[in-house]
Amino acid sequence: MKQFVTLFLALFTYTASSQDYFWVGGSGDWSDFANHWATSSGGSTFHTVAPTSSDNVYFDINSFSSTSQVVTLDIVADCHSMDWTGVLNFPSIDGNGNAMNIYGSLTLAADMTADFANVEFESSTSGNSITTNGTSLGTSSCTRLNGVGGEWALQDNLVTSTLYCTAGTLTTNNHDINSG
Repeated sequence: MKQFVTLFLALFTYTASSQDYFWVGGSGDWSDFANHWATSSGGSTFHTVAPTSSDNVYFDINSFSSTSQVVTLDIVADCHSMDWTGVLNFPSIDGNGNAMNIYGSLTLAADMTADFANVEFESSTSGNSITTNGTSLGTSSCTRLNGVGGEWALQDNLVTSTLYCTAGTLTTNNHDINSG
């Protein structure tokens, strides 16, 4: 019985701590959770903290209302997976000199601009992917695979200023890597 209770509590704790965050309200700072990180797509109920390494973040059709709005990393930012599928109005993410730590997968959109300073892939599990849809990670971006036991598979070509693999495995799937 004690093992069952321990397992149940561990599972409940993991489930309760992993949440989905949806960007709303156009341009803004990553840390401004009270105005930009909603609990549902297009929602008006907001999270009480910025995303953590166990949280998935989504940028979608309800994230940006006009052209060229920008998400600024005003802090070192964390998330489990980041997904820009379905964004409209050619948004951007600006690293602003801060690191973006991703503990899962990354999916960018074709109609966006990314200007990351540092992208750190930190997963310790397999099954992660990197999909750029033709979007460069930035002209001066430093991309590092740094997850002991982590595995990432490219779904298309990767363009980044520098690429380091300090821990983990990158499978190119015969896609090109354009790096300094």
